[in-house]
Amino acid sequence: IIVFDQHHSNIFQFDNKGNYIRKIGVKGQGPNEYITFNDVVYDFDTGMIYAFERFNSKMHIYNLEGELIKLIDSKFLFNSFIKCKYGYWIYSCFKQNNPNNSLLMLVDENLSEIKQEYLSHKDITSVQFTPRFTFNQTNGKMYFFYDYSDHIWELSDKAEEAFKVDFGGLS
Repeated sequence: IIVFDQHHSNIFQFDNKGNYIRKIGVKGQGPNEYITFNDVVYDFDTGMIYAFERFNSKMHIYNLEGELIKLIDSKFLFNSFIKCKYGYWIYSCFKQNNPNNSLLMLVDENLSEIKQEYLSHKDITSVQFTPRFTFNQTNGKMYFFYDYSDHIWELSDKAEEAFKVDFGGLS
């Protein structure tokens, strides 16, 4: 079990009975250390833990032994993400290297190129900093949602509307 304590920016690993195994990553400002993580994702396919640090614009990749396997410098600033076989889906409300002001982008494995982009800033007025992605382990599908939208998008190599929610006039 991987737990991301977003308030204290810690990643903890527990066994399947809830027993503590280890803390993952080292806080600090030195090499291979982090200041604060914005989002953390466990990838079932690779067995790796991906942790993004927006402050230094770096993706930290750890194995289940807690070892830092790789650091990737990101061209993009973003708040949340999900890892997929096509690269990373990211949610960004920042203009840095985002010429079309897109909120939802599929970027490559090196976090350096936009492959697909959706949802312009002009279409959505409120900015959110909390995670916006979910993964259904049963069917292997990934989804993106946004608090002020009645749409839920299914993600693969593109984003497609999966559901439109009827709030019955409550939105």
